[in-house]
Amino acid sequence: MSYSTAPNMFSDINPANLPINYTVADTVFTITFSKLDATLRESIRLGFAQGLGIGAASLLLFVSWFIVINKKTPMFILHQISLFLLIIRSGLYLGYLLGPFNSLGFKFTGLFDNNWDSFYVTIAVNTFYVLLIACIECILVFQIYVIFKSSKARSPSLIFPIISAALGVVVVVLYVIAVTHNLMRVKAEMTQRYRLFTSWETNIPFVMFAVSINYTCVLLVAKLVVAVRTRRVLGLKQFDAMHILLIMSTQTCIIPSIMVIYSYTPASQSSIYLNLSVIVVVCNLPFSSLWATAANNTASPCSSQNVVFSRSSTNESSERTLASFHKMSKIGTPATDYERGTLAESISEAAGMHGDVDSIEKILREVEQEQSYEH
Repeated sequence: MSYSTAPNMFSDINPANLPINYTVADTVFTITFSKLDATLRESIRLGFAQGLGIGAASLLLFVSWFIVINKKTPMFILHQISLFLLIIRSGLYLGYLLGPFNSLGFKFTGLFDNNWDSFYVTIAVNTFYVLLIACIECILVFQIYVIFKSSKARSPSLIFPIISAALGVVVVVLYVIAVTHNLMRVKAEMTQRYRLFTSWETNIPFVMFAVSINYTCVLLVAKLVVAVRTRRVLGLKQFDAMHILLIMSTQTCIIPSIMVIYSYTPASQSSIYLNLSVIVVVCNLPFSSLWATAANNTASPCSSQNVVFSRSSTNESSERTLASFHKMSKIGTPATDYERGTLAESISEAAGMHGDVDSIEKILREVEQEQSYEH
C-alpha cells in the first residue's frame, strides 16, 4: 500500500454520521456526531440571542432615560419594566445554558446529579418569562387604548381595547399553565417519574401571543391609513414616502409580527427564532408606542408626541385651542401653518377623528363666514 492512496481509505466516510454507543442501566443507546453538533450549535445560537437581548435592552434602557423628559407616564414605566425584565430573563437564561440541564450528559442520558440549584434557575427563567409576556400584553393593551381614547365614537374606543385586554388575559393564563406543566415535566425527569403532556400546552400559548401581536400590528397600520386620509381631507402637509416607510418598518410592529409568525413555521426548526421574536417585540414596543401616541392632525406630519421624545415644553399643547385661533384672526394676523394645524385639530376632534367630511366642511364654512363678518 502506498502512502499516496492511504488517505483515500476514509474519503467516503462522513464523520457526522459516525455512531456513538453508550450504555445506561444495561441499555445501549446510539447517537451520531451530527446530533451532538446540532445540540451544541443550538446552545450557541441561544447564547448569542440572550446576549443580543441583554445588549439591546440595556442600550434602550440607558438611552430612554436621557431622551424622555416625562418619566411618570404609564407608557414609559411599562417600557422600563419590560426592558428590565428582558435583561433579567436573558441573564438567567444564560445561567441555564451553562448549567447541568443544558449539558450533553443530561440531554442524552436523562441522569441527574441531584443538583437542585439548576432546577431553581429554571423556575426563575420561566417565572420572569411569564412576567415579561404579561408586561408585553399590558403595553399592547395600553397602546390600543391610547389610539382610540380621543375618539368621540364610544364603540371603537371600548371594543378594540376590550378585545386586546381579553387576548392579553388569555395569553398570560395559557403561559402560566404551559410553564407550570413544563416545570412539572422537568421535575418528573429529575426524579425518574416521567409524565406525558399534550402538545397544545406548548403550542397554543405562543399561537395566541402571535395573534395579539398581529392584532396590534393591524390596528397600528390602520391608524397610519386613517392618518394619511385625515390629513388629505384637512388639507394638511402630507407624509412623504420615507416617513411612511419609517413608520411602517419601525413603529407598527410589522417586523415583530413577521418574526413571531416565522418562528412558529416548520421552516424555523429551532427555538432561536422564538427567543428572537420576543426580544424584537420588547425592543420594538417603545418605537411603536411613539406612533400609537402620535397626533394625526398636527400642522407638520409627525410620528411621535412631544411628550415622548421631544425636549419642547408640554404646556404648548394646552395653548393650541380653537379660541386662540379666533383671537389671532380677529386682530387681522395671517394664519400660519401652526394655527391652521390648531384649527384642524379641533375640527377633527369635533368630527370624531373619523374623517367626517360634512362636519369638517360645515365648521370651515362657519369660520370663514365669521372672519368675513369681522372684516
